[in-house]
Amino acid sequence: MAKQVTMILSEYPFGTNRFAEKLRMGLGLTLSDDNSLNLVFLSNGRHALKKLDEAAIGMNPITRTVKMLTDMGASIFAESGGGFDYLDGLDIDEINPDCLEPLLERSDIVIT
Repeated sequence: MAKQVTMILSEYPFGTNRFAEKLRMGLGLTLSDDNSLNLVFLSNGRHALKKLDEAAIGMNPITRTVKMLTDMGASIFAESGGGFDYLDGLDIDEINPDCLEPLLERSDIVIT
């Protein structure tokens, strides 16, 4: 049975591979049972939507995984403000964190 899955990504994406692994888990959830995935990038998590040289900083790929997720139909939401320069080609809906409640209420699964 297909589920609405929302993944909250708010931690800083550098220093460990936890962030990259969380995104890879999103790939699996998207493939499983045609689930619908919402990726919500808040606070420091928004850095993952910028152009990164993952090899230079010694981390697993993030950019490629984000692009794959969007190609598979994942919706991307990013906290508004802060003047972030996001990757070209991503359809990003900016959202105020105060407006997250309806999105979370519609979700069958929320991963933080």
